[in-house]
Amino acid sequence: VVRPSRLHCAGGTPAPQSSAGETPAPQCFEVTMSWTRPSIDFVDPRTLPFVELQSRGELPHLYKEGGSYFATFRLWDAVEGQSGGAGTKSLESAWRRWHEIHKEFDDEESWRDLSLARRLALATEPPLRAGSCLLGRKDIAAEVQKALLHFHEHRYLLTSWCVMPNHVHVTYTAIGQNTPENIHHSWKSFLAHRINEISQRTGTLWERESFDHLIRSIDHYEVYMEYTERNPVKAGLCQDPRDWPFSSAGIDAVRK
Repeated sequence: VVRPSRLHCAGGTPAPQSSAGETPAPQCFEVTMSWTRPSIDFVDPRTLPFVELQSRGELPHLYKEGGSYFATFRLWDAVEGQSGGAGTKSLESAWRRWHEIHKEFDDEESWRDLSLARRLALATEPPLRAGSCLLGRKDIAAEVQKALLHFHEHRYLLTSWCVMPNHVHVTYTAIGQNTPENIHHSWKSFLAHRINEISQRTGTLWERESFDHLIRSIDHYEVYMEYTERNPVKAGLCQDPRDWPFSSAGIDAVRK
């Protein structure tokens, strides 16, 4: 996938840029927000102080100040609200896969394995058409996108995102003492109230915990960004990442 990327290791050289002169694909929904992919000084998490792995009951969470993260948060009814116990089984299966793949990151040699990053990202995917798919509504997807961009360059540097019909993928680098726990709570809390208001519904909107992963290497960071922006293509929702307006690739195409 050819896309702009100004990721580089702290003190290192910038990663290759995308080729110039590409013609953006036409957009199926107008995007008026402004965003430029930020330049990131990626910090190797091994150089940051040791912290204990956290858990709120289901998923492992490793937070380091100034760390970079891949995260997925999903609609509750896409994974937990399915009938006949299917949701519970699907959820438990996803948790098991997430735990099993995370164990492989204990071996630092695995950090060079790009397929490991792809498998981790894939483990967060709910069935595409499961649940209400509220995020498939253009007005709601636009609200999600605005919320993600709201604290960009204040609490985090947003490097890629994609709003899918029943889940959201995002990559970012936290700023200062802002942690994924606080960042995700801010997004999900605000959006739960806003989306319930728009759709005239009440009750739980999001799955309780988000899948978040401390990115171990700059190569893995590139993989997660590519995975995020290509998600609509892999799902058959569009032919080119730039055709999906509720994503960093879509906004980037409009900007150019």
